[in-house]
Amino acid sequence: MIYLLVGHRGVGKSNYLSWLKQQDVFSEFQFLDLDHEIESRYGAISSLFSSKGEAAFREIEEKVLNALIEQASG
Repeated sequence: MIYLLVGHRGVGKSNYLSWLKQQDVFSEFQFLDLDHEIESRYGAISSLFSSKGEAAFREIEEKVLNALIEQASG
């Protein structure tokens, strides 16, 4: 099963994710941060926005998310 944490930019998703990782009840879960995954594959998000624009960034974001879901599914 896949759980996604979704919210607006700057509301604390990454901080909440860090907190979840520290909880014993979630010790068997695998946690991924989409922004970190994008940056590891494509470089800094701020650079992507400035060089390619938001529309291109959103396409990259969707591509990476779909790849992660596919990988987790099987």
